[in-house]
Amino acid sequence: MKDEGLVSMCSAGQCVYNQQDQCHAEAIQVAVHEDHADCETFSPE
Repeated sequence: MKDEGLVSMCSAGQCVYNQQDQCHAEAIQVAVHEDHADCETFSPE
């Protein structure tokens, strides 16, 4: 079962999907990295 939700703010300033701190990817993958979550959909500009 997949969990679904919304990205309220994106702080990855160098990501192609980030437009004015809003994520415009159709869908994202999130993974746990050490003690925090990371967006695995990140794609550099």
